[in-house]
Amino acid sequence: MKGTIKTGVIFNLVGILLMFFATYVLFVYKDTSLVTTFLVVFLEPGGWFFFWEGLNLILFESKKMRPKLEFYKKMYKSRIDFFSD
Repeated sequence: MKGTIKTGVIFNLVGILLMFFATYVLFVYKDTSLVTTFLVVFLEPGGWFFFWEGLNLILFESKKMRPKLEFYKKMYKSRIDFFSD
């Protein structure tokens, strides 16, 4: 569960960085050259994807793991004895 949340946070940070870089390209290079347009078209969807996929991992995927984690914690703390008749 911690690994999923960590991956989600990393995805969020990468997405935010890609969106900031796309914004930087738009404001610094105000010309509409082919390279500038390509960078913006390439970076914006990637930024949104990483951002929302990171939130999905943090909010939903980690919650899917919670029942298994609680079960494993209970099993770890339990004591099981087998007796022969």
